[in-house]
Amino acid sequence: MGKYKYKIEKSKGGYYFRLFPNNSNTQEIGRSNTFDNIEECKNALTIFKKSGEIFKNNPELCTIIKTDNNKYIFKIYFNENKFVFYRKSEYVERRKCNKAIESIIINIDAVTEY
Repeated sequence: MGKYKYKIEKSKGGYYFRLFPNNSNTQEIGRSNTFDNIEECKNALTIFKKSGEIFKNNPELCTIIKTDNNKYIFKIYFNENKFVFYRKSEYVERRKCNKAIESIIINIDAVTEY
């Protein structure tokens, strides 16, 4: 079993996927932007799962943002900024945010259906 699992969810605006560690169903690591239909969401997830090397070789696609609370979130841009994966909850320390990005990139191909 991989280190992460995902769940596709429906919202008012469409579908998105959320990424969780395998040992938690509530500790969201990140989520995608919203897609119009479930097939677009599944396709984005497939691309995301295969993109570890792209992110490793293009660190500019992974951005750490300092919030107004002096905490940190990340955004991972992909496909000419049309696809975004981001952290909604804030990290207290920048290094923890960076470590989360590194862990996602290293283990992204291990994502399994949840």
